[in-house]
Amino acid sequence: MTDVAVPSQTISPPMHVAAEPLRVGLIGLNRLGWHLIERCLADGPFRVVAAYDVDPNCASSNCASAAARLNVSVVSSITELVASPNIDVAWIAHPIALRPAGLPSDLIEQLLQHNKHVVVETPLSLSTADTDRLFALAREHGRHLLVHSPRHADDDIRRAISVVNRTEFGIVRAVKWISWGYGLLPSSVQSGSSHNSPAIGSDGSEESRVVLVRQMAHALDQLVQLISHPPQRITTFGDLTRSKFADHSLDRDRNTSAIAAWIEFTNGAHAEIDIRLDSPAALQTGWVIQSARGGYADGRQYSLTEDGEVFDSLASPLNFSTGILDDLNRSLRANVIDDFANIQTRATVRLLEAIFTAVVDLLIEVRR
Repeated sequence: MTDVAVPSQTISPPMHVAAEPLRVGLIGLNRLGWHLIERCLADGPFRVVAAYDVDPNCASSNCASAAARLNVSVVSSITELVASPNIDVAWIAHPIALRPAGLPSDLIEQLLQHNKHVVVETPLSLSTADTDRLFALAREHGRHLLVHSPRHADDDIRRAISVVNRTEFGIVRAVKWISWGYGLLPSSVQSGSSHNSPAIGSDGSEESRVVLVRQMAHALDQLVQLISHPPQRITTFGDLTRSKFADHSLDRDRNTSAIAAWIEFTNGAHAEIDIRLDSPAALQTGWVIQSARGGYADGRQYSLTEDGEVFDSLASPLNFSTGILDDLNRSLRANVIDDFANIQTRATVRLLEAIFTAVVDLLIEVRR
């Protein structure tokens, strides 16, 4: 997981001058896409100028009218957006790692070949081989390929990192992260393909998988910031089946979607991640950390005093002077590739690949 970085390579600068916002071609007028448009309305590092959606009616519907009022042009063809000379950065808001219907399987490759910098909502891929190939292609074309993980710098992970980095905290032995919450479609919403989601099976399983992969990707993106050692053993438990669930208001069939992973690292530390999407009462613990000399939970550090008493104090977050969009903008304008960011992305994908491959194998075995 701590791969050796290749020498940095000078790349072509963005097409816009540094004083102007980078022009974004948005792929996906879904919830994530509209959120990005809204965040870029005020003066900032990005401006969405064009958009494409997999819904063929989007370009001639109220969706296009709403976008036009925000000075965003909705194009009717992905080819038009890929080839546009008026776009500096292509931002893919669809779950591209899961090959959503309606988008070319080689979309990232096409964008890089047309001299576009590319930003992808996490995760980039579910394959380390595919990740390595895409990074190599971006380097070959002198373009940036970046992964946007909106929870990369949450306050909890920032505080956890600040504690782990203290010498008095000692070596991390164990970390745990639980997320139980409602993440599935309400009963009033019919399962099926829509322009707001990838292709969904009749049982809604694809919708569950999209949410589950994204949740796990967010957790792993934070985990590799806490433990940089390579994993040596991963045990996974998964459930993507349909079952009966008591809703307290009515009994109905619902998709259960849950996954838990136990990861052991080469330095002896282990991590446990537990995600459920069908819990009627949301619960998220944040990171719980045990070290040789203390612990961390809920934003507080715990340590033993010389008298053997437990002392707890508020963990100070690391000082980030800029936001995530500002960081992305700075990386896109840099004339060298950020190899450390690529290594962290690869580490996240490596864990994702191992976890979801194990779940798929388990389900196949059960069905036989």
